[in-house]
Amino acid sequence: MGRIRSIQCAGDFVECGVNAGFLSSAILSYLDWDGLGKRFYLIDTFEGPVMEQFSDEEIARGRRAAAQQSCSAGAYVTDIARVRRNYSEWRGIEIVKGRVPDVLQAIDTKSVAFLHLDMNCAYPETSALRHFWPYVSNGGIVLFDDYAYFGFDEQGRAIDEEIAALRAELLVLPTGQGLILKT
Repeated sequence: MGRIRSIQCAGDFVECGVNAGFLSSAILSYLDWDGLGKRFYLIDTFEGPVMEQFSDEEIARGRRAAAQQSCSAGAYVTDIARVRRNYSEWRGIEIVKGRVPDVLQAIDTKSVAFLHLDMNCAYPETSALRHFWPYVSNGGIVLFDDYAYFGFDEQGRAIDEEIAALRAELLVLPTGQGLILKT
């Protein structure tokens, strides 16, 4: 399969909830990234999920406990120098350390072609969607990692409310992810 040489949709790429960066690294490897002239903003705490951001419903369903267990087990990348090394081969990479939504105003983009939200918690994901939606280009993609994944019911409901307010439509993928193609 050949490399994609151009992206028809205007805008930068944004990933909120990078962790080790498997998805963004795959995207960068697949695309002729350095030839696109785009920026890729990689936003994460690099400390794991923000425990205070989980709602009462998410706590009751065990989402915060699962996140705490994952943190204790070392499932979240906390070595930002390692992350920087991982992405050093590509141009236009902006690694942003901080909490969503606090760091979103620091993102200097006028348009977004691809937005990936994977923070395992409703509050930062809906905040990021609300913030970036006006910048998502016509034809741009928004991908929710855990939208319909087992046990993430509250997160899915919160995203549904935001999508209804935005008058967008979401496609549920067999993986449990949710996908919006902005039109």
